Amino acid sequence: MPTKKTAPSKKSAVPAATKKAAPVKRAPKNAALARTDIFISYSQRDKAWMERLKMHLKPLERDFKINVWVDTKLRSGDKWRVEIESALAKTRVAILLISSNFLASDFINSDELPPLLKAAAKEGTIILPLLLSTSAFSLTPLSEFQAVNGPDQPLDLLSEGQVNQTLFQVAKRVHEIFMAPAKKAVARPVVTSTAVAKKATTKPSAAFVETSKKTTTRGLPKADLATAAPKRAAASASGTQQALLVKRSGEWEVIPVHHAKIGKQLEMALRPATPSQVAFLTGLRQSGDGLASVVFRWHSYRCTQQDLHTVTENNRETWHLAADTQELIARTEVTYSNLTPDMQAQARAELLLLNTQPPEQSPMRWLSSGRFNDLAASPLPALFRQVGNSPTRFKQVAPLVLTWFLHFTNTVQHILRLSLTLKGQSVTIDFEGQREASHRDAPTTVRVNCVCLLAGATDTAVLLGPIRSY
Repeated sequence: MPTKKTAPSKKSAVPAATKKAAPVKRAPKNAALARTDIFISYSQRDKAWMERLKMHLKPLERDFKINVWVDTKLRSGDKWRVEIESALAKTRVAILLISSNFLASDFINSDELPPLLKAAAKEGTIILPLLLSTSAFSLTPLSEFQAVNGPDQPLDLLSEGQVNQTLFQVAKRVHEIFMAPAKKAVARPVVTSTAVAKKATTKPSAAFVETSKKTTTRGLPKADLATAAPKRAAASASGTQQALLVKRSGEWEVIPVHHAKIGKQLEMALRPATPSQVAFLTGLRQSGDGLASVVFRWHSYRCTQQDLHTVTENNRETWHLAADTQELIARTEVTYSNLTPDMQAQARAELLLLNTQPPEQSPMRWLSSGRFNDLAASPLPALFRQVGNSPTRFKQVAPLVLTWFLHFTNTVQHILRLSLTLKGQSVTIDFEGQREASHRDAPTTVRVNCVCLLAGATDTAVLLGPIRSY
């Protein structure tokens, strides 16, 4: 029986090559964009300053193909909010034109700054504040970022030549950022609490310091009072470990510590809890070598920063700091006008802790106003004012700040006890510290137990360094 020829179906008539269209690959919606641009954030009232800055950045645009984005690039009909969000997502360097207009802008505060600060913390976006005029910049978390010019040198107070010089410094800094060779990320193991505990068990070391949730007293255990071994210092009374980080500029911040290991190198996992703490760490990471010293568990260390990066652990962001450390060494002191080094140390302790000035005719008054003029008064009243007269914040930061001063002024080498009891506008100090026996038969002890009045501070901020006596 002859076979029946059937007409080819429409399906079979389609050429084989076009039977199946190749799937179109789409980038995921949350794919990160390459950060290649400069973003200028400014208030419309400061547009003239923005135009002057653009003139100095123009050679970078033309010769190095660096894209500078400002909102003047928006055209009529553009979805401006989407365009701004896209520009922010591609920002490698953000230049903030700081003025009272800038700080008062709700749009800048709610739409531009949050993604920039997040990118600075997580992706290394560089924040460059440029101060146009006198403003409340120093009172905001933005002050944690290193400004191109100082608060006492805003552009509107400078001569024409000085303005051009400052704007050139901005362009030079941007050029350095874009032209610098990419740094290879330092691979560091993520140390968890379990790993730290395991290491401490298998390889015990006197140089190993681990934080503990156990509440202890502020003083050292009685067995340690005679030797005051640096690595046996006790935790703070609250049980929450805190570290004081100090920049070379003298700016500082107290930040919660998840765990730490300190020997010849410091390895510390930090858990910032406030925007100002995050901004401080972000600025520290951007400066690269801005860390000068660290105070932790009653010990102070000179530091050379090696690495600072973020890691997400258990859905929480942790900052890992690595730095080379050097413990402070007691410097040689001499007797002056019958004032032995120990007498000088006692007078310094009373000045630092109680704000007690030496007698008018005492040789120590000359030392205080001359060689040690950095220590003209106790930092406590200014510190109380700096923290907004907050008892909670003062109790948290004051012991660490005092530890820094006591060590870096060579007052004592070991702190045996430091207790602060705050009541209203005064604080009762109970302090005992030990000086090393470099030229004596035995270590000597410095003691202070009295009340320091916190009212009447003239300074609004406490800077930690430089101190001449070290």
